[in-house]
Amino acid sequence: MMRFWQFVRRFALTGLAVPVCFIMYWFVFKGTGDSLYWLWPASIQFMGLDGPAPEPTSTVVVVYTVAIFENILVYSVVGALLWVSIKAVRRGLRAFRSASR
Repeated sequence: MMRFWQFVRRFALTGLAVPVCFIMYWFVFKGTGDSLYWLWPASIQFMGLDGPAPEPTSTVVVVYTVAIFENILVYSVVGALLWVSIKAVRRGLRAFRSASR
């Protein structure tokens, strides 16, 4: 059985993989997957880069870095909550089965 931190770590790695895949897609195909933004909720911060003048490279790098780390955090929290939920449901099912015997 998988332990809590292994489970959360897998969600965190997924939270890292999603933005990396999006960034690679954007650089290769020069387009956006508008319908898939829900996979990267922190990408809403990119609206701050759409000013009238181009932003300095350092600002762009900081915004991307923060958005990626926030996405990792969001995915980690979702993984932790999912772990707790699964454990609670399993405990409830075990209690129900033992009570019905």
